[in-house]
Amino acid sequence: MLPSEEIKSKIDLVDYISQQVKLIPSGKSFRGVCPFHKEKTPSFFVAPDKQIWHCFGCHKGGDIFKFVMEREHVEFIDALRILAEKAGVTLRKEDPQLKTLKNRVYDVLQESLNFYRDNLNKNKFVLDYALGRGLTPETIKKFQLGYAPAGWHNLYLHLRSLDFNDFELEQAGLILKSTNVTTAERLGYYDRFRNRLMFPIFDHNGMVAGFSGRIMPSAQNSVETTEAKYINTPDTLAYSKGRILYGFQETKEAIRESGSAVLVEGNLDFLMGYQNGIKNIAAVSGTALGEEQLTLLKRMCNSLILDFDMDAAGEMATDRSIALALSKGFEIKVLKLPDGKDLADYFQANPGGLEELRKNVQGVMDYYFARAFASNPTALPEKKKAVSYLLPRIKLLGNVLEKTAWVEKLSALVKVEQKMLLEEMQKTPALNESFASAVVQGAASESLFFRSRWEVLAENGVALVLKFPNLARHLRGTESFFPYQYRNCVKAMEGQEHELWEKLLKEQDENLFNYLYLLADFEMALLATDEEKLVEQELLLMLGQLKKEKVKNDLWDLALAVKESEQAGNSSRAEALLRQVQEKTEELAKLEQR
Repeated sequence: MLPSEEIKSKIDLVDYISQQVKLIPSGKSFRGVCPFHKEKTPSFFVAPDKQIWHCFGCHKGGDIFKFVMEREHVEFIDALRILAEKAGVTLRKEDPQLKTLKNRVYDVLQESLNFYRDNLNKNKFVLDYALGRGLTPETIKKFQLGYAPAGWHNLYLHLRSLDFNDFELEQAGLILKSTNVTTAERLGYYDRFRNRLMFPIFDHNGMVAGFSGRIMPSAQNSVETTEAKYINTPDTLAYSKGRILYGFQETKEAIRESGSAVLVEGNLDFLMGYQNGIKNIAAVSGTALGEEQLTLLKRMCNSLILDFDMDAAGEMATDRSIALALSKGFEIKVLKLPDGKDLADYFQANPGGLEELRKNVQGVMDYYFARAFASNPTALPEKKKAVSYLLPRIKLLGNVLEKTAWVEKLSALVKVEQKMLLEEMQKTPALNESFASAVVQGAASESLFFRSRWEVLAENGVALVLKFPNLARHLRGTESFFPYQYRNCVKAMEGQEHELWEKLLKEQDENLFNYLYLLADFEMALLATDEEKLVEQELLLMLGQLKKEKVKNDLWDLALAVKESEQAGNSSRAEALLRQVQEKTEELAKLEQR
């Protein structure tokens, strides 16, 4: 057994972390305040069954070795020594882990690069694929693309023949240990990358630190396997995805000279952009843009042009990146490509189209406003959604004059007084404040940024029913109490206890469901009970409060509508709305008396 495995078998992660972080049970996991960043709401989770940890606030995570490395600010070898002493594991002086493990890992990575590069030249169908994606032979050579051949042990056997041991190969992130030794995996280890176009990732000193691999169609046909399209080297002694930018070692001087960096998400986007004249470019490659990457870029430039995924699935990660970049003083622009294409597709269809591409760059607030008003909202709920989407983003801006100008523009578009919007912005958390305080994030912009007491109650109520499906019977007839984004969810749950999970998974927005599902464990931690009877009492109280908040929300909507009618000179509509205000006020008074 390797020393690292022996240490893990002797030290329980929960017990170890509990000595430094106060942990409390939260569902099947444990929860506490993260020791790596300041926070009020605990977002640090430890999974005892998997022996891993993760913080949803700063997004650090890993095993026990990674925890010690982050906590003590040491590299793996020092973490190994610290934990070996605690576990009573003896490390031999001649153990390569105690000498030059990191150097050996770099040697492994360089030999792997040579192996992959040689195999690309031997496999014409892979080379034809790369050329077919628009890459030139010069680009392929310059960035040292390669090919990981199909099969379980090609790289493994090659590196073992060069006298590297299993531990070194595993620490380089290139092999995996088999948990079920079959005939195909009879050596106990197998190659992480198989039948993939390989993109070597260099650190900022030009040393190969890891790889990204794109699955290839088989040599016989164009059908891809069901494996993930891209896989990347995990964090290792040489590679940390939150610190390295793909291609940066080649483009850092161009970034410094131009004062700006074009940031893309994928390796092919980078290569096609660079090949077509964007020399100040880098790629985040498999992760969200993080603080360490931004700190690195800040030494080189003050402006970022982002070509990130801005669809519903990718918007939250991009928002996080923008919020973090703005907080560091970057000027942010967005590259919006036509027809939802990525940069690689754009240049493949438009070689030499750099000048035309520059027309698609716009300021980040211009982009946000265009997104919020893409459907030209006129109804009150749509306007509310636009306001709830934009205010947290406007609040990110550091300059008071900028904030005022954008609030003024928003006021004109939604026909609400600027003073009211400024007052609302004061009590609305900025985008980065929302991320820092929330344990998990919702999918809908309104629920994330404009979360009233009404919406908080709705989320909590649904989360409790997810935890205790038998309580779904109490939701019958309450659908109208809930904000619109939860009504389909509640409708699916009513009277369908035995089909609850299946219906939600099939019919509801997946991001919203995941949010509510995670919130269930969080709510149980807050309630400090798992007794269904007590939870039932809490749910009934919530439903009563929900009805009151729904009436209050209706009154707020009516007040805005009255104001709009009066401003438009429509006195008859204003009078009718005032009668509704009176009715709702009386209804609320009765509810308050109960």
